[in-house]
Amino acid sequence: MFLSIPNRWFILVIFVALLLRIYNISSESLWVDELQLLNVARLSPGSLIEASTKDTHPPLYSLFIHYWIKIAGDTEFALRFPSVLFSMGSIFILYLIAKNISDHKTALYAVVLTAISYFQVHYAQEARNYALALFLGLVTIYLMVLLINRWHFISAIAYVISAVLLLYTHFLGLFVLFAQQIFIAYTWYIKELKNEHMIRFIFLHLSIILLFLPWIRFLILRALDVHHEFWVPAPDLLTLPKTLLVYSGTYTVFGILSFFLMLVVIFYIFIFTKQDHNKSTIVFLGIFFCIPIMAPLFVSLLWSPIYIIRVTIVSSVFYYLFVGLTLRLIRLSSVRNGIFALLIICSCANLYIYYAEINKENWREAADFIEKKAEPGSLLLFHAPFGQNGFIYYADRFDLKIESVPRHGFDVLESDLDDLQSLIRFHKQIWLILSHGRDSEKLVNFMQSQLEQKDMREFISHGINSHKPFTGIAVYKFSQEL
Repeated sequence: MFLSIPNRWFILVIFVALLLRIYNISSESLWVDELQLLNVARLSPGSLIEASTKDTHPPLYSLFIHYWIKIAGDTEFALRFPSVLFSMGSIFILYLIAKNISDHKTALYAVVLTAISYFQVHYAQEARNYALALFLGLVTIYLMVLLINRWHFISAIAYVISAVLLLYTHFLGLFVLFAQQIFIAYTWYIKELKNEHMIRFIFLHLSIILLFLPWIRFLILRALDVHHEFWVPAPDLLTLPKTLLVYSGTYTVFGILSFFLMLVVIFYIFIFTKQDHNKSTIVFLGIFFCIPIMAPLFVSLLWSPIYIIRVTIVSSVFYYLFVGLTLRLIRLSSVRNGIFALLIICSCANLYIYYAEINKENWREAADFIEKKAEPGSLLLFHAPFGQNGFIYYADRFDLKIESVPRHGFDVLESDLDDLQSLIRFHKQIWLILSHGRDSEKLVNFMQSQLEQKDMREFISHGINSHKPFTGIAVYKFSQEL
């Protein structure tokens, strides 16, 4: 069947997943990437596409949000709610994939771990394209599995459409489709896929390339720009362990236990069993877990650093599916249930920490702090330039002058300091707002040498990739006699 009706336990998991993804969804401010998406989405469709040609991401999600905000508005809830829907869709498709390659019990284990994963909840509560990319990636994988098992024209058309949409959503789609090509080749090599079906798959992938051709030029240009300069740090020996830790959460017992169990099961299946079905399942999971991680890692090592853990979001659900298969193969129900309960407890602890912390830049409080204390006509200086988007979104006052330092880019040059000196000369009160800048210390030292510092406040946040403050907002208040 193309779709199968899930049982009541799955429906309960879906209900819990929805509650976790909606809970506190509007409690935190929009942060810089969400605000940038909103700014692009407010453009006309033509201007939006033109702006996307200079951005890392293709235009599909921005176009979607462009029309979405016309209906739902641009509040935090309205902007983030589509990600909730796409995340819920991903859980449903993961269930179908797991049932196709294994059984209901494995599928249920996998969707439970996905539903309560704080990594998944985080990106389900963020107005960005990752939840949609995960959903479309899983849809293409599910349709690929259906086509391998039984070729159907409607499924083939749906496969091409979903793959093209994935590529126009995020470049991580390239790695997902590459993993599919590897698995398709593997099934053909072990003679589970007929030659005629292999030829059909080749035709489908050529069709996908043809439909993505209009954007390939911009993808290449952006790749050349990234090779010249990009903000992502180079991967190191801890990159892969950090990735698994983020998938697992802050409590390392989840990661250590699940990874150990997976190794034991893989060893057991390939050494002691002769069940080809289980081996094919392990190969399937291995490919879709490893390739979306290793492909961007190799690109980062050979071309330019692009590896960010969120780019591997498709791999994360196959990590949970791997753990689900591991649990299903444990014969002693008491041991299996005990381990499963321990994993659930660890995940719930991770979620408690996630909800208790501030994970996004607190522009709401920063804007409120400035508005209450700023005198009319005060000068607000933002470093980096796009930081002003957060203040503009939350502020209600229009009697403050807003400038960026530097006006473009991140690095503060001597010429920028000369311009800044001329700019501050005519203002009694000057505010310096720092977020995502590269030369923050240089700017603060310059301002302190020119003006009297009256106040300073930090708005610290935490990131999904680390439980150390990774970025935030620092607000400095200066004054001078005119």
